[in-house]
Amino acid sequence: MRGRVFRKGFSLTALAVFLMPAFILCSQSNLQAAVDFTNLVEISSQVTIIKSAARYNRSTRTFFFRINITNPGPDTFSQPIVAVIDDLVISNPSYNVTFMDTDDMLDIDSDGYINPVYIVSNTHLAPGASVYKNIQVAFRDASGNLVRPCPFRFTIQAFATQSTGDTTLPKISINYPLDASTIGTDTPKIIITYSDDDSGVNTGSLNALINTLDKSSLFTTTGLGAIYQTINEIAAGNNTIEVTLDDNAGNSGNATSNFTVTLSMDLPLYAFCLNQRNWIFQSPADGTYTQYPIPAGLDILDFYIQALHLASSSSGQYFSFVDEEGIYYSPGDSTYGLYMTSTELGVPGQYVDALYIDASNMIYFSVVGNGDILQSSGDDTNTTFMTEDDLGISGMDLDALYITTNGKVLFSVSGDGTILESSGVGSNAVYLNSSDLGVSGYDINAFSLKALQAGISASPSKGGIPLDVQFSALKDGGVPPYSYEWDLNGDGTIDDTRPNFSYIYQVYGVYNVTLAIKDAFGSSASDIITISALSAPTIIAAANPSTGGIPLDVAFSATVTDPDGTIVLYEWDFEGDGTYDWSSSTTSNTTHQYTSSGLYQATIRATDNDGLTGADSIEVTVGIPPTASASANPMSGAAPLDVSFTGTGTDTDGAIVLYEWDFEGDGSYDWSNASSGNTTHTYTYSGIFNATLRVTDDDGLNDTASVLISIAGPPIAKPKAYPISGEAPLTVTFFSDGEDIDGSPEYYDWDFNGDGTFDKHLIASMNTTYTYSNAGTYNAALKVTDNEGLTGTSSVTINVTAPPNPQGYPTANANAIPTNGGAPLDVVLLGSGTDPDGSITKYEWDFEGDGVYDWEELAGSYGNTISGFIYNTLDAGSYNSPAFVDIDNDGDMDTIIKKFSWKIRKYFSNKVLQIMAVLYNSACPSISRSKSS
Repeated sequence: MRGRVFRKGFSLTALAVFLMPAFILCSQSNLQAAVDFTNLVEISSQVTIIKSAARYNRSTRTFFFRINITNPGPDTFSQPIVAVIDDLVISNPSYNVTFMDTDDMLDIDSDGYINPVYIVSNTHLAPGASVYKNIQVAFRDASGNLVRPCPFRFTIQAFATQSTGDTTLPKISINYPLDASTIGTDTPKIIITYSDDDSGVNTGSLNALINTLDKSSLFTTTGLGAIYQTINEIAAGNNTIEVTLDDNAGNSGNATSNFTVTLSMDLPLYAFCLNQRNWIFQSPADGTYTQYPIPAGLDILDFYIQALHLASSSSGQYFSFVDEEGIYYSPGDSTYGLYMTSTELGVPGQYVDALYIDASNMIYFSVVGNGDILQSSGDDTNTTFMTEDDLGISGMDLDALYITTNGKVLFSVSGDGTILESSGVGSNAVYLNSSDLGVSGYDINAFSLKALQAGISASPSKGGIPLDVQFSALKDGGVPPYSYEWDLNGDGTIDDTRPNFSYIYQVYGVYNVTLAIKDAFGSSASDIITISALSAPTIIAAANPSTGGIPLDVAFSATVTDPDGTIVLYEWDFEGDGTYDWSSSTTSNTTHQYTSSGLYQATIRATDNDGLTGADSIEVTVGIPPTASASANPMSGAAPLDVSFTGTGTDTDGAIVLYEWDFEGDGSYDWSNASSGNTTHTYTYSGIFNATLRVTDDDGLNDTASVLISIAGPPIAKPKAYPISGEAPLTVTFFSDGEDIDGSPEYYDWDFNGDGTFDKHLIASMNTTYTYSNAGTYNAALKVTDNEGLTGTSSVTINVTAPPNPQGYPTANANAIPTNGGAPLDVVLLGSGTDPDGSITKYEWDFEGDGVYDWEELAGSYGNTISGFIYNTLDAGSYNSPAFVDIDNDGDMDTIIKKFSWKIRKYFSNKVLQIMAVLYNSACPSISRSKSS
């Protein structure tokens, strides 16, 4: 009876239905990979299946209905639910019936008559959760025509696969940004770690939402965690990251981080007072202002502030009052007091009209009715720092003052709402006006710039190595642009200059991290924090014995080290289910008795005094494992090679429930079957493969067996060269190398210039050289031939550049005939030259190459005429009667000399061995004769 093997006492629910448009039936192998159809348990009483009314589609002549599978609870079904449609009864049993669904339907029988049909939810249903499935039915007569039968009915039951035993959720942590943390960057690197001690994590199921937007595809995942460097998903304020991840048993874990981003404002913060006003205001110079946070209890309602300087701390202020002597100070705690009297400033009886105090507590100020800047250390004297003429305000009163670190002076004058800037050279320019500060039309009576403050945000600041820390510079005050200098390990060396970045500490230790910030005026501020890069415990677990029959008593122990601390807690999880069954603060040694067969991953976890943990697992086999046997035919041949694999297994105390083949021997099992280990595989490339069969019994124990498969193929060429770039002429050494996994390379052929012609044939893996005379890019190819006559070719690129020839420099060419021979050796040296913007005037030869030029010749008019031929001059002497001269030293007379003082120049061609003699003097035209040699 078809399909009855999967039923276990379910009650039938009769449903009358009709159905919808055509979909493609999915393959059996895809669904079987998701559901173990040999292990179904009837759960119709635990789920609710509701069908919709059937509808007939006239255009497609098919019937459509929808089923809704709902889990009423209270339990979560961790395994996929299967709805089974069976016992179809129609008015005409001769009709051919086809059930169709988008992607989740399977005909287990594969007999062409779809009955029963299995619909897989592919969803792990939580209490109250539902999944909908759209189903279509087509009826055809014996001729294949679509028909409309009436009535028809069938039954539906619900099944679930039995649990594999892994119900533990995977562990997920968002390491940065931490939940409930505050960070100082809007581009943090998100760091997620995860683990699962039972079935392992399914990294492909990672689902990461950043502020509800799915960013899963942007994360780089490994077996241990996922990382993503954000670009523009994070903003100032509150943000949320939500992560879910499944293990390979379908259990889903999750983690959430709610964090806050606080960004310091890059606009400078100015503090100022207005004429005849008794309060301080602040503005970022964007046309707005607010009251400065001085406590209302300062009680200065009866006074007008006339001078102001903000202290380097964020809350302190120095100020003076209209018609009051001296300088006052408030630490920002609702109180103020006299800081320095006018007498101490050397101006008794006068009122301070402008004020600035530097880091050494030197006081710069002006007094009412004067535009000069004075300076005093409070010793009852003062000197002039800068005159009103220096500031370009001759005859005006100075009302406000701020002196920058780089020597610029910001100030205002009486009756004006403008902040001016001067370098003290008798002139000034507008720096800000009252509209920039949001108080257009008002006089600025006092002015100060909020001091630059620096801070460091580091997350995490403590943890195990490798410790990935996200650094952010926190700043307040000052004037942009800012520069940053980070010393990340306290060695005095600047390691980074960015405001935000991440850095990984690889070596454990405690590091002093220093940040120095400078603004546009040269003001600087710094901060220092400590980063503790700690070492987590390292553990090696041991079990004795690690295999045996039931019951099995096992003594567990571990070697645990912690280089920077001590272990405070040992824990053992004997079954590897994520629950730690035993703990001790003093020892890792304990015993445990196993009473059930199975393969257990016993895990020890150690926690040190820094709160860091380390873990290790050891496999314990309880019961009698199966025995695997593997064979293959053929075991060798040329690619592509079809190989038939035979795999068997025996189990003395149970049955084999799973056969798996790893065809490449890479540790990844490519094929599985619950009933047989026989299959085929095609090898498409050469290599020697350790094909491995793994059999698993009903206790979860396994065994492996392997068979070597040798696939023949061509050799692999591995060309190398040095150097691979340089100026012409470039001599390159080529290294011949190759490998042949099923034999050995025999011959090596080089095509140096990539023209398809092989220039050098080598019978062994030898080095050879080649000189490139001309500039260009050459793909030098190496062809390797193996002992089977197969070849493999690969190339290496050589880049040859022309030698530098700056504009105006000539180019020289040299040759020699012959270039070798026995001593003594007469050599004809052939030289020429070109000049793109002129002419050659002189030739020189260094015969020995010792840097000393032994011969030279001015080109002259004849040298120019003959375009750079090398020439020697022979003095034929003065003759009153005819004479003969042998120019080429071949024994015959070549030239007649008569009645003149003649000189003979011998010119040597750079192309042909030709001697051309030119006779000349000042009294007559030159004559010439050529003789080939």
